[in-house]
Amino acid sequence: YFAYEIMCEDPKMSISQALKISKKMTYGAKSELFVLDLSFIPWFMLTAITCGIASIYVIPYYMTTVALYYQNFKVKCLQEGVLTEDDFL
Repeated sequence: YFAYEIMCEDPKMSISQALKISKKMTYGAKSELFVLDLSFIPWFMLTAITCGIASIYVIPYYMTTVALYYQNFKVKCLQEGVLTEDDFL
């Protein structure tokens, strides 16, 4: 779920490494992320109804939400010891 954000932080990281870290970060919280994505369905429907005009607002809103979730999950994993700073470098 967070592989894109992980690779944005460290472009030298391999895709498989980013996927492994993302899998560790989201362990036990996949239902929360699924509900998050479900909550954006009405926004994406609004984008479709307005022929993409609403995407000026919806896409940045969605991307910001995912980025903030990534930061929260990263801090949580670092505090709990699931991951270390070296995993992200």
